[in-house]
Amino acid sequence: MKPIISLLFTVAVFDLPAQPGPLQQEINAQVWKPFLESFNSYDAETFMAVHHPEAIRVIEDADKVLDFEAYGENSRTGFQRGKESGVKRELTLRFTRRIAGEANAFEVGVYRSRITRPDGTTNDYFGIFHVVLKKRDGRWQIWVDSDTSEGASEEAYLAAEAME
Repeated sequence: MKPIISLLFTVAVFDLPAQPGPLQQEINAQVWKPFLESFNSYDAETFMAVHHPEAIRVIEDADKVLDFEAYGENSRTGFQRGKESGVKRELTLRFTRRIAGEANAFEVGVYRSRITRPDGTTNDYFGIFHVVLKKRDGRWQIWVDSDTSEGASEEAYLAAEAME
């Protein structure tokens, strides 16, 4: 009986999902939670505040690289247009790779952007993101944000780890 209980305990312990480490929890709190909340509520100023003023935005599908100023301008214009249209959006992130040191981090994942129009119709869009973050003066910020639709799918999204 003892070997069966030990086996069940071992299976139960190793089947638990991995908990994020303290650095990922800190990054979630300082970057991803405000990033998602501000994106979903069309708050461009808070959204841009999680990016370092020297951040670079790469829109791979359009072959564009934007500096912080151009990224901010595009975000403010797009957020305003979205707000005025009455479209609701919900961006969620899932991760395939999270590597963090005390001052630098690299994160890869899949996002889903769910758009709900005023008439109630919805569409889901998926993308793969790669982000470089740096911690300066006790605060994590995005320095490089790149995404593409290549290889993105609902299956890839569901296979990735949810943010805790």
